[in-house]
Amino acid sequence: MPDELYIVTNFDIKTKTGTPTRTRTTIEALGELTSIKVLSTSPFNSSTSDFTGKLDMLGRSRVRRLPLIYPVTQFLREPIVMLMLFLKLVKERPKKIYSVNLGAGFVSGIYRMLFGCRHILEIHALG
Repeated sequence: MPDELYIVTNFDIKTKTGTPTRTRTTIEALGELTSIKVLSTSPFNSSTSDFTGKLDMLGRSRVRRLPLIYPVTQFLREPIVMLMLFLKLVKERPKKIYSVNLGAGFVSGIYRMLFGCRHILEIHALG
């Protein structure tokens, strides 16, 4: 659906801390107004796409036993998540993005420069 609002995060929205709690409240409020799809590192509801499931499975697989594979992927986890997020955005080509957090905002900003879209950036803890 081209008019869906994509809510993009690069953190686990199931945790019970400040930013994920505010993000869940925003998701529920926006879900009443328009159709949304959430790109996050954790499942939240039926509209959430967990794009890091395969990366997390690496920690439980046989590949973990190979020297340096698991430590390197955990050290580079954030850049890998950002790349996966960007590729997911390129694949789905959203027209409206609401990004929460600086990392997700950076990736969404690059997507906006390359493909054009409406972009709302929420960073309330920058200071």
